[in-house]
Amino acid sequence: MEKNSKRGWAPAILLLVFLLGGMAAGLLAKPRTFSENENRNLAQKPKFSLSGILEGSYEKDYESFLTDQFPLRDDWISLKTRGELALGKREVNGVCFGEDNYLLETHLSVDEKAGEENATKAAAFLRKEAERRGASHVQVMLVPAATGVLSDKLPAHAVTWDQEKLITAFREDCASGSDGTSPLWVDVDGALAAHKEEPIFYRTDHHWTTLGAYYGYAACVKALGEEPVPMEDFTRTIAADDFLGTVYSKVGYARQKDTLEIWTRKGENDTDVHLSADGTLDQDSLYVTSYLDTKDKYSTFLGGNHALAVITKSDKTAGKSEKTLLIIKDSFANCLVPFLTNHYDKIVLVDLRYLKERISDVEEQYGVTDVLLLYNTVHFTEANFALLQ
Repeated sequence: MEKNSKRGWAPAILLLVFLLGGMAAGLLAKPRTFSENENRNLAQKPKFSLSGILEGSYEKDYESFLTDQFPLRDDWISLKTRGELALGKREVNGVCFGEDNYLLETHLSVDEKAGEENATKAAAFLRKEAERRGASHVQVMLVPAATGVLSDKLPAHAVTWDQEKLITAFREDCASGSDGTSPLWVDVDGALAAHKEEPIFYRTDHHWTTLGAYYGYAACVKALGEEPVPMEDFTRTIAADDFLGTVYSKVGYARQKDTLEIWTRKGENDTDVHLSADGTLDQDSLYVTSYLDTKDKYSTFLGGNHALAVITKSDKTAGKSEKTLLIIKDSFANCLVPFLTNHYDKIVLVDLRYLKERISDVEEQYGVTDVLLLYNTVHFTEANFALLQ
């Protein structure tokens, strides 16, 4: 009996030794600063302070440090996911394993109050711009997250954030101008819903695909009374067929990799436009193909996110348009912008997460005539719109 009792304790002791060994190895190893798999900076060892201990922040930061720096962290995430799936679970770490091999985030941690406050701030800015420039020169696109469009692919009884509440409230805020002047609302929700059976979102990433961005672009220019460039006028090139995106990184497992496409208008070359950004990126292409060799393949579009970027068309393709479009954006705009170069000779892009100057200063510097605010619903709730004031 005693022998069997000791044998029963053996697995627990081995697990404890393994965990303690892992923690010790993590403490001895040089901390990693960045996770390519998760595409984020990792927590570093916090500086010891008595005030931090008394406030509880030191213990919290140290726990984050140990979690981020745990040896073979990515392998553990994958192993945990596979184990939970084997037990019949369809949701792991806020990610649902849906139909057709889609990984769909629930977004239940979204700060709805922050979203409401941002809707009020952004709508006030857009109404002001519409009064100043005319409604036809100001647009807003609030792109739903994948679960808002692909809800039929979710597992039965899955619970997700109700994005429609934010979309409706923001739309009403934008239309509440005292003199009736309001920005043009682009019905991206409806445009995507009409094509939900097509691959408009990546299976492993939170962004829309180039196809999804095309449908958003088409809705955008139609709202202006213009005709979008027909889909058949583009050459669609598969740039990568092994893309594993941000949602995959949360669970470390996917049943199907994604395909990333670059669309180029026939008869033109992507080098017919010039992209400059943040004083560090300067090239005659909207695509930075070196990212195709990294985990962060989506940054191929525009070379990722920049505080300020300017796109101009070459002399041979410019239509001598007097319109300069300012896009206040998140990363969802990155694969849509190439389509808009067919309608503007100059496009100025700003990302409020990194911008250090006021929007009014940017507008004056570049002679902005048209404004587009383009955000994904989740990113919209996290944005800091203080620079819009």
